Amino acid sequence: PSYGISDLAVIRNGVYSSIGRYLVCEKGDTSYISFRDKIADEKGVKYEFKAYDFSSTPSISEYYGYKCDINEIFTCKIDRSLEKHNIALGCSYVGGSPTHSNGDSGGELTDGIYGEADFSDAAWSGYSDTQYEFIIDLGKIIEGIADINVSLLGGGLGAVNEPKSISFAVSADGNLFQSAGEVKYTRQSGNTLYKTSMGIELETGAAARYVKVTVDCYGWCFMDEIEIYKYE
Repeated sequence: PSYGISDLAVIRNGVYSSIGRYLVCEKGDTSYISFRDKIADEKGVKYEFKAYDFSSTPSISEYYGYKCDINEIFTCKIDRSLEKHNIALGCSYVGGSPTHSNGDSGGELTDGIYGEADFSDAAWSGYSDTQYEFIIDLGKIIEGIADINVSLLGGGLGAVNEPKSISFAVSADGNLFQSAGEVKYTRQSGNTLYKTSMGIELETGAAARYVKVTVDCYGWCFMDEIEIYKYE
């Protein structure tokens, strides 16, 4: 679904006037409704919008939204000269069940135990040929989330590959997630096995409690850790 937080304004007779902050999405996007009760204003009024360019030409898409008061998530400065800490260690999470015999009781991806370059190593959790979503609960809002990383196997041996892509999102309440970034893998032919990782480094740190990691697998995907870092 296409939605996001927007600061909207109107210009009448050359006078600029702010009309507040809105959660806005493409008109007809039913995925929006799940957020309605949490971000609607007191009257629950729905607003409809149409964008215009400088020549007053209207946009093709129409939008609607609800006025809301949501604090910015990406507000924290990052100083990577400070000590790096993995704040995901020991945190609980929910996510898809592994499809390989290497299981996951719900804690292996944040237990700090890394596997060797061998998919039979019990430290790995194996997933295959579909998309999996993991939501890590940090226990409270943490300010300064800077890097998010997935430790995994790659190389192509035994159809064990890097994922096609991994996307990351953060949330203060576990309901409304804001995208933090995405990393894609450019596939190369190979028949080896090695330890690698895929992740992002934020330009501005996030203040969030929940981190969502969505992994789009290609063949087998073996992961041993999801790491979330801050510097202090």
